[in-house]
Amino acid sequence: MSTIWNLLKSKFFWKNIGIAFVVSMLLLLVTILMLNRLTRHGEQIEVPDLIGLNEEEARVFLTQKGIVPDIIDSVQIRDYRPGEIVEQNPAPHTFVKKNRHIYLTVNARQKRMLPVPDLKDVSFRQAKAMLESVGFEVSGVVYVPSEFPGLVQNVRYENVIVDAGTRLPDGAKVELVVGQSDDSNDVVEVPSFLTLSYEEAQRALANAGFVLGAVVNDETILTDAEQQEAFVWKQTPQSDEWVPRGKRIDLWLTKNPEKLSNSVVSETEEEIFF
Repeated sequence: MSTIWNLLKSKFFWKNIGIAFVVSMLLLLVTILMLNRLTRHGEQIEVPDLIGLNEEEARVFLTQKGIVPDIIDSVQIRDYRPGEIVEQNPAPHTFVKKNRHIYLTVNARQKRMLPVPDLKDVSFRQAKAMLESVGFEVSGVVYVPSEFPGLVQNVRYENVIVDAGTRLPDGAKVELVVGQSDDSNDVVEVPSFLTLSYEEAQRALANAGFVLGAVVNDETILTDAEQQEAFVWKQTPQSDEWVPRGKRIDLWLTKNPEKLSNSVVSETEEEIFF
């Protein structure tokens, strides 16, 4: 007992205790600093929104921010460009540490090639529905004399007749060659396509049995993308005219609301006059 008491009263004992405490605190401090450095405590980077960028743009952008891009999958989505980012994980505007991996899904660089179905002697409406269900778009119809009016004779792609089973790109625009009676009296009334969007007008033309002719853009349309957002303000032949089935219809497009309004008023006045 006296030995313990003498030890507690010893300056040497307490000096060593103090040294041990200081060394322990220093070791703890160094450990905390090293952990913060290794884990980059508090250092976070906001994940950018990459949807819509192409793969190369995303790689450059992420590398500059210190994030590692990983392409994990590719899909086929018609509304996206080849190589465009369609999905990312983590989501945009979340925070991650430097050198974190971002997993990206891109739209395939090559479109799927789809087989043309056998449409010989199928009705126009049925053939159109079959093509659209596969993934094609019917951009027009061409009428030829035939003893089987109303039935499909051929399918054309870029003005070339294609056989059943031919593989075309997903979303390809094709024309249907449809038979009609060899009768000079086989004429139909032209409907009005005014104020329809360009896409709506193309569908309406095909459904009515006409072919899209010249497309004239006014000064409000400078790009293909703007053309898709435009509307019909003029057409030739005009509505209520009687023309042979399968005739080409020329369309004038605009994005000017005033021009659209004036075209409708003008058409209404002509109907009242006649």
